[in-house]
Amino acid sequence: KIDTMAASKLTGALPAIDGSSLTGLTSGFTYLSDQTLTGNSQVTFTGFPSGVNMIKIIIENASVNTTASQRMRIGDSGGLATGSYIRGDTFAATGVGNSNDSNADSWRLQSWSGAATTALHNGELVRLTGNKWFWHCNVFIANEPSYMNVWQGYKELSGELTQLQFYASAGAFDSGVMRVAYQ
Repeated sequence: KIDTMAASKLTGALPAIDGSSLTGLTSGFTYLSDQTLTGNSQVTFTGFPSGVNMIKIIIENASVNTTASQRMRIGDSGGLATGSYIRGDTFAATGVGNSNDSNADSWRLQSWSGAATTALHNGELVRLTGNKWFWHCNVFIANEPSYMNVWQGYKELSGELTQLQFYASAGAFDSGVMRVAYQ
């Protein structure tokens, strides 16, 4: 019972909203096909459309079959960039920087490079302005459950980001799946 409303207001069908009258909404993320890491030394995602401002990256159980770091590069229509990455990784529990570089060939998870180290990654690439990109990723080391790391970095591209690559610095991945979505 609604005491203050006239009975005539409580009859009939309510109008449906079809979305056409709503403003200020943004579309959700577009997911690319998952890529299996197992048996590969690298996976590359291409075809990001112009104007992408955020890329989400989920990597499950990435493990390399030899001592190697897990790395990532981004690129534009001229190819993958292989220089001028500002990067670092930090042990999350203490905040101690494990490996930093102001002129690297990639972003890398340097501190966990042992064979069969299994890492779960949850990261974002965010466009700052122009073609300037910031990378931030939380990492859980599955076979060392008390360890979490953060790897991060910055890179400016010459043009629009069109591709990204996740790779092992040596050997091949013996497990893992990578999922990428953009907006």
